[in-house]
Amino acid sequence: MKRLSQLVCFYLCFFSLAILFHSCCTEELYISDHGTLNVIDLDDMVNDQIYNGAFVLEILPQVDIAGINNEFGLLNTANALSCDRPILNTILEESIQITSDKEFMFDGAVISADTDFIRSDGITINIPEGQTEYYAFHIEFDDQFADLANFDLDAYTFTISYSSDDDLDFELETLMRIEL
Repeated sequence: MKRLSQLVCFYLCFFSLAILFHSCCTEELYISDHGTLNVIDLDDMVNDQIYNGAFVLEILPQVDIAGINNEFGLLNTANALSCDRPILNTILEESIQITSDKEFMFDGAVISADTDFIRSDGITINIPEGQTEYYAFHIEFDDQFADLANFDLDAYTFTISYSSDDDLDFELETLMRIEL
């Protein structure tokens, strides 16, 4: 009986150490594909299909596991249930562009089709500071943009393109019915 007790204790110790070592791992992530694009309405939409005010384009790039590094230490084990998951590559803000497939008026000037207008008044780019596994960035079209823009009631295809700091290029499109 004493031998069985020692054997169980021995296996429990090894099992605990295995959990301890495994829980101290760090997965490194990287942005590998363009991901998905969501449109978030900030104002009331006309009959749930036509955007007529401020809105946000939420870009969720696809993030994959680049590798797993085992890091052992007492401080890491204290956070064993919340492993750090850094993203190795980042989106370059200066590379972000947005175009429309149709021309529209903005502040009295014509914005031609397929012309980048990301630097227009009322557009804000929000890229998160911390690199986490839920990595998204936002392009906000606020009320100032809605006041200055004049879109005829029609369906517009917005194309968002951007690059990462490791020279990967991405492109996403969304079709929106807009009346501003």
